[in-house]
Amino acid sequence: MGVTTYTADNLITGSKGLITGKDYQLESGQSVVRGEVLKRGTTGLVAIAADTDTPFTVALQTIDASASASDIDYVLEGSVMGSELVFGAGAIADFRDGLRAVGIIGE
Repeated sequence: MGVTTYTADNLITGSKGLITGKDYQLESGQSVVRGEVLKRGTTGLVAIAADTDTPFTVALQTIDASASASDIDYVLEGSVMGSELVFGAGAIADFRDGLRAVGIIGE
């Protein structure tokens, strides 16, 4: 677990300190963009969340893991703007409560 400073943009809001992590990898065969909602995948990995999944985190960077699993920076706790999130399937209404439950406020 680490604490990283990011320049404020439309994804990160200033209402809560941002705590990030990098101890998971994005599953092989997937590509994500900054702001994409992720679920826990297999051990040590994360994957793009669908509307039926429990959200785990939000990607802080665009990653192409199409060839092999890749390290990814993600939000452990903080405040993100719900209107700036990206979804593999679904919408903010499908993920809002789950993101609140893990300490990522999607407003």
